[in-house]
Amino acid sequence: VTFTERCCDIMETQLKTLDVSTRPTLMDIRTMLRSCTYEGFPVVNAGRFIGYATRRRLQAQLQKLANCERSDTDVASLDDLLPCTDCQVMRMVPDASLSHAHKVFKQLGCKCIFLVGSSGHNPTQDVLQGIISKKKFLLALRSGRVGHMAEPSLLGSFAAVDLAAAYMQRHPGSLPTSVEQYLLRHQSGPLNGSAGASPTNGRSSPIASETGDFDAEDEGGSVHASGLLEEASPGPPPPGASTSVAPVS
Repeated sequence: VTFTERCCDIMETQLKTLDVSTRPTLMDIRTMLRSCTYEGFPVVNAGRFIGYATRRRLQAQLQKLANCERSDTDVASLDDLLPCTDCQVMRMVPDASLSHAHKVFKQLGCKCIFLVGSSGHNPTQDVLQGIISKKKFLLALRSGRVGHMAEPSLLGSFAAVDLAAAYMQRHPGSLPTSVEQYLLRHQSGPLNGSAGASPTNGRSSPIASETGDFDAEDEGGSVHASGLLEEASPGPPPPGASTSVAPVS
């Protein structure tokens, strides 16, 4: 799979953030948690991205502050929220290629990528501009909105033809009628009764692997070999073979 799109083409920009510059009280944070079902919230300070706080860790931190006799009307400072904020999340610039995001999701197992960069009113390079979740990326890939699958390689077909031709030369009296017949006769495994298997090594379709387990680097494709060769007509008999014909009764 190749990508010509950028991260900003599919990033989510309508984000529910926890902005400490607005001086939210502890009650404000509890109200936010009750009013939505998000599993976490980006923590920002006047647009500047600080990190990501999960719902569970936010609730635990609010309980700790309450145990320290903090009132619900007390303002939650950045120092209050840092213990429950993950500041080491994956960050990328919005103009980054989606191929980079694909590698991050596949190799690092991240669930979200936070896109940060400069903004007109804020010249710093760490302004939160959007998020790409692994789920959103997969949906865009499955729908064909992003990503371009290479044309199925014909190398598997050519290899199958060469194998069948070699077999015909060795066994001229028993010619397979198609490449598929040859493969079925000499291979066991996924090809026998398995739809979509490769006649060369049984690897699954790259599209299925992309949307399933991110096995994107597998270039193997499904090549159906039936019909590549027409029914073979009998050729001249091999040297030394008997040419007598049995009488017809």
